Amino acid sequence: HQHWTKKQGYKLSLSRDPNPSIYPSIHSFFTMGEPTTTNAKITKPLPLPIKGKSDWRDYRPLLLPNGATLMLVRDSQSKTTAMSVCVNVGASSDPRALSGLAHFCEHMCFLGSEAYPGENTYKKYLSAHGGKSNAATSMSYTTYKFDVLAEHCEQAVDIFAGFFVQPLFT
Repeated sequence: HQHWTKKQGYKLSLSRDPNPSIYPSIHSFFTMGEPTTTNAKITKPLPLPIKGKSDWRDYRPLLLPNGATLMLVRDSQSKTTAMSVCVNVGASSDPRALSGLAHFCEHMCFLGSEAYPGENTYKKYLSAHGGKSNAATSMSYTTYKFDVLAEHCEQAVDIFAGFFVQPLFT
C-alpha cells in the first residue's frame, strides 16, 4: 500500500504523471474558491475504502472545508486523468410545476462558464486531447464526469470547474 505525501501532491483519479501545477485548480474547484492558508485547513482525511485483493489503485478520501467529499484515486498504469462530481440533487428535487428541472440544469452546465463562454469549448477540448465527458441525472443525484489524456488535464479541470463555480446557463 502506497502512502501519500506532500511531495507526491494530491492526484486526480487515474493520473500517471500529473502536472503539479494542477493542484491549485483542483483545490479552488473543490473548495469553491474558499481561501485557505495551510494544507491542514484544506482537507480532513477520511477512512480508506475497502479494496479487493486485485485492486492495484491507491485511494485517498478527503473531506473538504465546504463539506464536499473528495476521493482521489491513483492508477500508475493509466495514461488518462478522470474527474467526476456528484451533486446531491436529482429528479426528486424538482418542484412539481417544473418537472425535469434537475435534468435541464445538467445540460445547461455544459453550455459554458464565465471563463469559457463558448458553447462547445469543453467538448472540443476533450475531443482534441483524447477525452470524453458525460452526465446523468437520477432521482437523487446528478453526476458529471470526464476523462482526458493526463498531460492535458489542467485545462480540462479548469473548464469543468467553471460549470459549477460560474455557469452561464445561456
